[in-house]
Order: sequence, then C-alpha cells, then structure tokens
Amino acid sequence: MGTQVVKVFELTIARTGLRDSEAAEVGFESVTLETEIWDHKACYPGSQKLHIRITGDRHTQRLLGAQIVGH
Repeated sequence: MGTQVVKVFELTIARTGLRDSEAAEVGFESVTLETEIWDHKACYPGSQKLHIRITGDRHTQRLLGAQIVGH
C-alpha cells in the first residue's frame, strides 16, 4: 500500500491505498464510488474537472484508497 503521483504535461494522476480489485484480493468487501468534482468553484474562471474514485470497505465503512486524475 503506497502513494504515487505522476504528472505528464498538464495531466496529474495520483493514487493512495488500495484499488477495489486489490481490496477484494485481501478479503475486503469493497465498494467504489466514481464521480467528477471541480478543483475550485465552477463559476470562477479556469476551473477544471477532476475525476475521482474512492474505495471503502462495505462492512467497516473504512476508507481503503482513492485515485484522482485532473489538469
């Protein structure tokens, strides 16, 4: 379990913890939410969408990991 961040030109990709498939491999009953959020208020100029994915354990409601991609 670790944290990685990669930047390619203006695109940044980051992750920490477990992905849903990794969580299932070690015995968690994972649940994953994927959504888009704004990096700051959408009404302000220059706002960009971020794609985020959060994985948790269904039984303990513990956060297991997250991934995010954005400009």
